[in-house]
Amino acid sequence: MPGRPKSPTHPPHIAIFTRFFDSTTSRLEALIAYGIFTESERNGGFDTNEGYNKNIDSLFASNKNFCLDEARKALLQAASTAIEEKKKEIAKAHKRFRGFGVWEAFLGAFVWSIFLIGVSLISLYAKPDLLEIPRHVIEQLRQGQPHQ
Repeated sequence: MPGRPKSPTHPPHIAIFTRFFDSTTSRLEALIAYGIFTESERNGGFDTNEGYNKNIDSLFASNKNFCLDEARKALLQAASTAIEEKKKEIAKAHKRFRGFGVWEAFLGAFVWSIFLIGVSLISLYAKPDLLEIPRHVIEQLRQGQPHQ
C-alpha cells in the first residue's frame, strides 16, 4: 500500500497509524498491529507532554516488528479458528448425508427384494416359461399374427 505523506497537522498517533500501513501490505494486519501498539502505549505509562512525540517515535521503532508479528499471529489464529468451526459444521452435515445414503440403500435393496419375490411367486404359481414367452411373441410377429 503506498505511503501517505506525513502532515504536520496530524497528531502523532495518526502518523504512527500511517507508518503501520506503510510497513505491511495487509490492511487488516496493519489495523491489528496499530491496536496492539496503542494497547502497549496505554499500558506503558507514557506522558502526554512535549516529549510525547519523541516517546511515541521510540516506542514505534522498538515495537514495530513485535506488533506486526503479533498481528500476524492473531490473524492466523482467527483463520484457524474459523476453519476448525467450518470443519465441524461440514462433518456434521456429511454425517447426516451419509445416514441418508444408508437409508436410501436399505430401502432400495428392500424394494428390489420384494420385486424379485413377487416375480418368483408369479413364476412358481403361474408356471410360465419365461424364456418361451418372448420367443413365442417374436414368432407370431414374424408370421404377421397378433399376439394372443
